[in-house]
Amino acid sequence: MRQLIKDALSIIQNNNLTRDEIGSLLLEVSSAAGPDSENLANATRELAELILAGRLTIREGADLFRELAEIFQSASGSCFDE
Repeated sequence: MRQLIKDALSIIQNNNLTRDEIGSLLLEVSSAAGPDSENLANATRELAELILAGRLTIREGADLFRELAEIFQSASGSCFDE
């Protein structure tokens, strides 16, 4: 899961993605999260839905996903820079 989040963050930060592309990417992350990461999956899905609905800008969505990833990192005791 950690690698999936790292990859998604990299894609979001390094590409000029559309709202639909970011929303779809976050939905994929949400689907892949699995039962051990149910809270992350739910939060990511809700974030994707807000982006797709136009209630968040692409920048706001990317920033919130980064914060969400940092919260997950802190809670799991893992590090994305490994």
